[in-house]
Amino acid sequence: MDSINRLKQRHNIRLFDNTVIPSRKEIFDIFSLLDYIPNQRFDKFLDHINLVLEPEHYDFKYWLCTNIFYNVVKQEDIDAKITNDKVTTKQYMVQVISAPYVILTLDIGTSNNDPLPRQQDRTCTNIGIEIGFLMDKYLSLGLDLANVGCTVGWDFNTKEKQAKLNSYLSNLFLMSDILTEYNSNNINVQHALCVGKGLPNLENVSNCTRYYKELPYYACNKSKKSSNLVYKK
Repeated sequence: MDSINRLKQRHNIRLFDNTVIPSRKEIFDIFSLLDYIPNQRFDKFLDHINLVLEPEHYDFKYWLCTNIFYNVVKQEDIDAKITNDKVTTKQYMVQVISAPYVILTLDIGTSNNDPLPRQQDRTCTNIGIEIGFLMDKYLSLGLDLANVGCTVGWDFNTKEKQAKLNSYLSNLFLMSDILTEYNSNNINVQHALCVGKGLPNLENVSNCTRYYKELPYYACNKSKKSSNLVYKK
């Protein structure tokens, strides 16, 4: 019931206690079940991959946070990001570096070569189904979660960041077959599900900006979204 009430409050963990490390076995036991989750395909065509970033992957997580997972919060900065990333007002998704475990989802860029129409839609659907499954299972263990999908940094200097991403992947994970079989220049960072022990969000404050590792981040709950629920007459 506590998790339901927090959902109603639009509660999304903004910062994790990095001294509290969940059971690695529990993280991977649930992660391994993704192989049994149905998707919107009838063949073995691979459209995305999932990785577990652990505490030892801090350097990679820090690079993701400072280069990919952030948002800009002023209109002039949103305009500026079209041409460069030297914007002055950023909110970094520091959940990615403070959480002990991060499930990183990558679109491997196969939709353009897929024989099926509208494959990009199916890719997003498949990713959403898997993230929903992981959320349910990790919440049932009493863990706290943060969904991070703000990937503004991917919009510019993409080629340089693609090369750096591929370097991290090939050095840290068993990725050689995937990078060889699929076009490594089309791999796209889609989502990060951060898992651990969350710290309380700020409430009743005039300024929600705080700093972690000298990076500014938004420390309050999300604002209420517009409802997309439709009921019968």
